[in-house]
Amino acid sequence: PRPAAVAKVLVAHKEDQPNDTGTLIRTDVELLATTRIAEQALRSLDSRESPEDFMEDYRGTGLTNNLLRIDVTGDSDAQAVARAKALADAFVADHVRRMRQSAEAEAESLLDQRDRMRKELAEVNEAIGDRSPDDDPKASASIESLYARRAELDSRIAEFDQRAAEARTG
Repeated sequence: PRPAAVAKVLVAHKEDQPNDTGTLIRTDVELLATTRIAEQALRSLDSRESPEDFMEDYRGTGLTNNLLRIDVTGDSDAQAVARAKALADAFVADHVRRMRQSAEAEAESLLDQRDRMRKELAEVNEAIGDRSPDDDPKASASIESLYARRAELDSRIAEFDQRAAEARTG
């Protein structure tokens, strides 16, 4: 048999749930078996081997919902170990990149919602400014409603700012 090495990678998933049936780690196994990961690993090894040929020499297995095992063969023990490390590093770098992109997209969505609320707040502030203080009870109830809406929008805008900041930091 050819020399072999194993790398184990602990994978954190943002969407992790205790009742996950292993779909996330199965997705990770499939991602490991892509030319993108193989190319990154080969680049770090300074190898001219084709990604497709390299992919025949390794496989991933989900041991638990968060533990990925990478089995790799090589021409020597040292090469097998180096390939296992390169694959693990490439997988982790790709995983981190995807998590950051997801977090950035979530943050942008939250900021878009915040901006829509800021526009509504500007309209509410304008409506409040257009009111003249008179003794009409209907106008008084209406302005109270506008003040309540302004307070709610202020609070929600601050909440969206905080959630966007949290999303960016992961």
